[in-house]
Amino acid sequence: MFMADNLKKGILFLSTWLLSCGLGSWQDPEHAIYLSLTEVNISSTANSQVRVKVFSDDLQNALRNFSDAYQHNGLQQYFEENKELAARYFDRHFALKVNQQRVDLLLTGHSIENDAHFIDFRFICPDPLQRLEVRADFLMELFPTQTNVVKITKNDQPLYLKLVKNQERQAITWPR
Repeated sequence: MFMADNLKKGILFLSTWLLSCGLGSWQDPEHAIYLSLTEVNISSTANSQVRVKVFSDDLQNALRNFSDAYQHNGLQQYFEENKELAARYFDRHFALKVNQQRVDLLLTGHSIENDAHFIDFRFICPDPLQRLEVRADFLMELFPTQTNVVKITKNDQPLYLKLVKNQERQAITWPR
């Protein structure tokens, strides 16, 4: 289960950290930071979860840019109307490989909180998990300074990856 308070604390911590590391350069003074947070929760059971948090307007722009099939009907409703398009977008721009094999991410839902969209996926994680490769280049086609932070939790131990343009893939290995 995703804990909203922990997510908020994590986003605040990571935002502050990224800004202090000089990643606060921005193109649009109205939109001071291009950042997403993705949580990958590896479960000992077959169903593991992913939650992607992105700014709503950034996601809307990405979907509009991705396909002419995009349907716009207000910032609060666009995701529901474009759910299949969003699934295709994330399939192209976000991938997990477990032990060298790409896993299928199933979009299971979304929610909206203030100016952010939370997109939920689930996947079956093969056991034993020895290596996890993450590719997260979503929004980078629009925003060159986009930073996608990925928090991976396995056995209650969080690890963080920072993915940026030209470094969209990273891997973590665990001992047997």
